[in-house]
Amino acid sequence: MTGKIIKGIAGFYYIHDGVDKVYACKAKGIFRNRGIKPVVGDNVEFTVLDEEALEGNIDEILPRKNVLVRPASANIDQALVVFAVIRILIFWTASLL
Repeated sequence: MTGKIIKGIAGFYYIHDGVDKVYACKAKGIFRNRGIKPVVGDNVEFTVLDEEALEGNIDEILPRKNVLVRPASANIDQALVVFAVIRILIFWTASLL
């Protein structure tokens, strides 16, 4: 199956299958040997180990369009940057005095 990693906590990666289920999966040791770490947003191929418990293993990480280091995420289409203007105005008016 293929899906997208939506959350990664303590070695478990939660993968949405694109329909209606979220599987808790672990990455295989081959990724660790190659120095590859799955990140949120990666498109992956995974094998379902237990359909009732929604558990599986990540078999392959599909090619990434892009990757961010902090926060660790991949395949980003848009980003929104928000700044607090009020603090800048306080420093600006203080420098005028």
